[in-house]
Amino acid sequence: MKPATAWLLRHFPYSLLVKKQSWYLRASVVIFLSAIMYAYFAMPNVHKGLLAAFSFAFLLVFISSFLPRKETKVTSLVTQTGALELLNLSSLPTFTYEKRDSDIYIRFANIACHAMLAEDNKSLIGKPINRLVMIEDEEEMMSTCLETLESDKAGENHTFYIRSRGKGGSVIKLLCLTSKIKWLNEYIGMCFLFDISETENQYAEMQAHVHEGFMSTLVAGIVHDFRNVLTSIIGTAEALQFSIKDDNAVKQLDVIIDAGERGSDTVTELLQISSSEYKKSSPINKDIISDLKNIFSLLRLQLPVHVKLHSTVDKDLPPVGITTTQLEQILMNLVNNASQAMDKDRGTITIHVTHNTSQSNAIGAEALQITVSDNGKGIAEDDLHKVTENFWTSRKSEGGTGLGLAMVKRIVTNLGGKLDITSELDVGTQITLLFPSGITNDEGSSSVETSTPIPNENNAPTSSSFKVKPCTILLVDDQPSVLHVQQMLLEAMGHTIMTSLSGQEAIKTFEKNKDSIQMLVTDFKMPDMDGIDLAEAIRDIRSDLPLLMITAYGETEKLRRAKSLNMTIILKPTNLAKLSKAITETQLKYPNLFS
Repeated sequence: MKPATAWLLRHFPYSLLVKKQSWYLRASVVIFLSAIMYAYFAMPNVHKGLLAAFSFAFLLVFISSFLPRKETKVTSLVTQTGALELLNLSSLPTFTYEKRDSDIYIRFANIACHAMLAEDNKSLIGKPINRLVMIEDEEEMMSTCLETLESDKAGENHTFYIRSRGKGGSVIKLLCLTSKIKWLNEYIGMCFLFDISETENQYAEMQAHVHEGFMSTLVAGIVHDFRNVLTSIIGTAEALQFSIKDDNAVKQLDVIIDAGERGSDTVTELLQISSSEYKKSSPINKDIISDLKNIFSLLRLQLPVHVKLHSTVDKDLPPVGITTTQLEQILMNLVNNASQAMDKDRGTITIHVTHNTSQSNAIGAEALQITVSDNGKGIAEDDLHKVTENFWTSRKSEGGTGLGLAMVKRIVTNLGGKLDITSELDVGTQITLLFPSGITNDEGSSSVETSTPIPNENNAPTSSSFKVKPCTILLVDDQPSVLHVQQMLLEAMGHTIMTSLSGQEAIKTFEKNKDSIQMLVTDFKMPDMDGIDLAEAIRDIRSDLPLLMITAYGETEKLRRAKSLNMTIILKPTNLAKLSKAITETQLKYPNLFS
């Protein structure tokens, strides 16, 4: 465009001309009619009939100028040309688009688009809108732009994130802000592009939250394992004191026991510090749909070029007490695991977030359901039960930590939810999460009461007056060394012990001996069936059985169910004094059984 033309388009008062055109026309007609009248009366040689015809024609034009006028095509063209010229001068990459049939096409792209993207802006005009993005993000681009055009509200902004090709073919990450505008009596879409490749502050914050979650899971796993080790050390030392008569050896065993107790205090402190930091991460989530869309957009930017992310979110989701941080941690770990399962060919990760209203689902209640599936390498059937264990990974040589799915399971379990994994080799993996509706979120609080309150009704015995009665105990723990130590301590107190290494085995043992077993002492965290589930299953068989549960660390949401079971709860590591006190408190709750 020539400089003179460009200057004219920018500076000519088009709006004033359009607004005042009727008055300009009227003034022109008045001047013209005055000239005609002067010629009619002052110039005798002028053709009178011709002058009369001209006068009548201009009189009609003059009258029509008082009628409502529509914007002319010439004026529209002038206005459109001027606006496009202004967009072209903007330093912000901008393009407009419209829908034709079932596709969306670019109407205009400014010079700044050419400066950012690989293609010339003029060559983009008239091309499908997916020309702007990488093939893996075409669906996101099309769906958002279509949603914008079909929106009832003009001017409402829609934000999304895509990957495109920049100068030299490099991958750039773009934040896109699009809205529906009225342009010359029709609605079109306008989109602004922001390059966020170098400044991904939001993603850095998400990474920090995920790191906190990893550390919390790591610490919880270490504390659990250390408490089991300390239980074996302290318990074995105390058991040895019963059989050793050498005073010097007994004193040395006291040193071992004292060191074990100090170690227990240290790991407890470590867990509390970690949980305190974890709890501060964010408040209970309020707008879960908005959070999910932002998380999906940020995750899409971090995927390898060959991986496509497809997501759908129901419009009506139930209220769930889950924080934004927890959502980020869950989805980032699941998506990262899925992307790492892809081979060098193109892969797809699909996330569906739905409102599960079926009462027959895994948690038997209205729930928020998140399903993450991929078409990657899959997981061997023999490994499926291991993938959520702390530190287990099939990618150790590639830097895998084995904490991702463990952390996801911990969050889901603490929220009272369920996690289900199905997989087939060379086909893919699907992970389904269910979160019950309406729960509160106390994630991060690790404090567990060492015992439940002891009832003190009238005539009920107190701990000072009550003498422990030896009884038959079903003892359950999945760690053989811990089970052995606790058995020795309980037998030293005079109790008769039956042992089981799993919840299912314990149920079978109890069914065979339900009349002779007088108390259940069980570990909390066990594979397949934990202590709470075991206690509930045994209470279905015998409703008045006294229950004592030992835990290495608190999974607070589920442990609340222990109150309804009237269970006594103690923390590992256990020793003779702690077990004796817990047994006493448990028998005190059932004075009629132990009188």
